[in-house]
Amino acid sequence: MTQSTALAGWRTARRLLLATCVLVPVAVLSAEAVVGLLLPAYRAAFEWLAPEFRLLALETGADGGHRVLLARVTIADILVVGQHAVYPDARGVATASTPLAHALHLPLAAMLVAFALPRSIALAALGALAAAVATLPLLPFDLAAILAANLWQLVVDRYAPGTTTPLLTWASFLGGGGRWMIGTLTGITVALALRLNGGNGGGNGGVRSCLLLAKGKT
Repeated sequence: MTQSTALAGWRTARRLLLATCVLVPVAVLSAEAVVGLLLPAYRAAFEWLAPEFRLLALETGADGGHRVLLARVTIADILVVGQHAVYPDARGVATASTPLAHALHLPLAAMLVAFALPRSIALAALGALAAAVATLPLLPFDLAAILAANLWQLVVDRYAPGTTTPLLTWASFLGGGGRWMIGTLTGITVALALRLNGGNGGGNGGVRSCLLLAKGKT
């Protein structure tokens, strides 16, 4: 291992530690506020992922000492599950919840990686911001997929145990570390893009170019 490689590794580790100390507490403290702000987007994502359910309520609340995103639904139309047909019943209300603590895992992973990898602190800060923006459209589909899958799991367990669906598989992937994987890949992509841009612009030239471009649009 050369000295330059060792220094680069130490710089990355130091940046990652710094970003973790700052971003993790911010994510924990702001998760509920962010979800509350984006509730209409979460509702739209849920209705797109699971049109079979009529969403009666989608709200944040407490469940067993944890803050959660809670969905209350009823069946919107006839469901065919295995050899069973499940008919809508206004009296049949199901609920599902998922921890709010998971809401910002995806952008958190992207921001940590995007901040740790660039050579300059300016590119690191810009990378973290770009990673947050890049993952923003994905946020509502994360928890919405988990809620929809939890509700479908109730139906499957009752009428067709052992059956799986693409939604259930995807939700299992997200809950099993998939959101961290997606966030990490996003952060790497952002960091590499900024490094190429910075290299073409000479050091921090890429950052200065971005700032000049922004000023030119105002």
